Amino acid sequence: MKAVIGEYGKVIILALVLSGMVLFLFGKGEDGFLGMLASTGPAETIGNKDTFAAANAIASRALPELSVRVKKLRRGTEYNLLDRDLFEITAKNEDGENVELSIVRIIAPGEQDITAVTEPEHFTPGLQGEYRMTYRASEIYLASEKAKEKEYRFIAD
Repeated sequence: MKAVIGEYGKVIILALVLSGMVLFLFGKGEDGFLGMLASTGPAETIGNKDTFAAANAIASRALPELSVRVKKLRRGTEYNLLDRDLFEITAKNEDGENVELSIVRIIAPGEQDITAVTEPEHFTPGLQGEYRMTYRASEIYLASEKAKEKEYRFIAD
C-alpha cells in the first residue's frame, strides 16, 4: 500500500507541476509567458549621435606604431623574438602605451612556413639564410581592433 501511494503521489505531483507550466506558457494574462513576451520589445541603447561619435573616434584612431631592430642571428642560439629589449621593439598606441605584440608568420630559408611548429618565445634558427618574421601590434579601442603588421628579415649564420 505504501509503495502504491508513493508511486501515485509522484504522478500527482508531476501532474500539478505540468499543469502549472502549461498555464504559465499558454496563459493569456500579463503574468503568463506570452504576456511577458508581448510586453517586451526592442530597446534602443545608443542614439544616432552617440553612434556617430564612437564611429568617428574609431575611424580617426591611428594604427599602433611598430618597429623592430633587425639583428644578425646565430644558428643554434635560442631567441625570444618578442623580447622588447633585445630587439628594441616599439609597439605603442596613439597614447604612448604598449600594445599587444605577436608574430603571425615565420618563413625560414627556402620559403618554408614554420609558424605552426615554432614558438616565438623559444625560436632557434637551424638553417643558414634569411628568416622573414611578420610582427603584429594590435590594440582594442572602443570594442574595435586596430592592428599593424610589418615583415622584418633576419639573417642567420
